[in-house]
Amino acid sequence: MTLRYFRQMNEDAQFDVLEHQGILLAEREAEFCTLRLYAVDGFYVEVHHHHHFNVIVQLEAFGPNERLDSWLDEIPLDDLLQ
Repeated sequence: MTLRYFRQMNEDAQFDVLEHQGILLAEREAEFCTLRLYAVDGFYVEVHHHHHFNVIVQLEAFGPNERLDSWLDEIPLDDLLQ
């Protein structure tokens, strides 16, 4: 699957891809949301889940050279280095 194809999918199909193919890399708490970073076939998806309303408020897919810097400290590399 390509990033372009993923972006063209409807939201339900995107969630299905995340559920079956996505690898959860990291999670962090924000003021009102939990942010989760998934890897899918060479690109990444950031999901914002609102605490109070229990809904996804944002889902953003991006390539390996975009926006990943803010997540680097959150991704545990210990398992990859063994």
